Amino acid sequence: MKLRLVQGLVLCLLFVSVVTGCAPATTPTIAIENGWGRPSPSMPTAGGIFMVIKNNGEAPDNLISGSSPACGSIELHETVMKSDGTMGMNLLDKPIEIPAGGQVELKSGDLHIMCIMKKDDVFKSGTNIDVTLVFEKSGEITVPVEVRAVPSLTIENGWGRPSMDMPTAGGIFMVIKNNGDASDNLLSGSSPACGSIELHEMVMKSDGTMGMNLMDKPIEIPAGGEVELKSGGLHVMCIMRKDDVFKPGATIDLTLVFEKSGEITVPVEVRME
Repeated sequence: MKLRLVQGLVLCLLFVSVVTGCAPATTPTIAIENGWGRPSPSMPTAGGIFMVIKNNGEAPDNLISGSSPACGSIELHETVMKSDGTMGMNLLDKPIEIPAGGQVELKSGDLHIMCIMKKDDVFKSGTNIDVTLVFEKSGEITVPVEVRAVPSLTIENGWGRPSMDMPTAGGIFMVIKNNGDASDNLLSGSSPACGSIELHEMVMKSDGTMGMNLMDKPIEIPAGGEVELKSGGLHVMCIMRKDDVFKPGATIDLTLVFEKSGEITVPVEVRME
């Protein structure tokens, strides 16, 4: 009787082990959307590639590397704040994690893909190139990437002044012109004279007075058009300004980050107006 009981327990354990071993493991489910690229405005032999990577599965995955017939090689990069207060680009030393049930946007001014030694006869505006991404669990996924035209931006009349309402801030103003055939978006900025840079807008409040709002979307610079950043309208705010640098009579460097044009650094004259 005891022998039969022991044999039954062993068979039961074996059955549970087999069932557990055959149970499907959770896996990532990767979908890639809105793939596009552009020639780099600051690196003539390179191009930036951007997209949204979604993971609809129950396990995370890691983007490890990539390749494309339009590129000599593919690298994973990240835009970071350097010690001098300006923005710079680093080669990533680790994969990009795509969390389970989440997504990662590769975009200008943040995590992105670099096309190194781009082939200008293939990587050119108006064409579609193939980019193969290599994931740790999902393996290789090839996606089409639209190469778009690069805007042609010029920035004029950059000046700033200490804020009259915020003792630790300063306003920065300018005219941004786009002489190209594609629109662009101003995303963010940095300056050694500021703790951080924010995009603001003056708006009419419900009580009939004017107030300042932090922008929740980029500032679009239309193709063939211009946008004036000015007091009482759209403008750039220098947050936690450094009074030994941001002072009347001085000229400070301001680096603006655009979605397509990347980083553009301009001189800004500080006035008392």
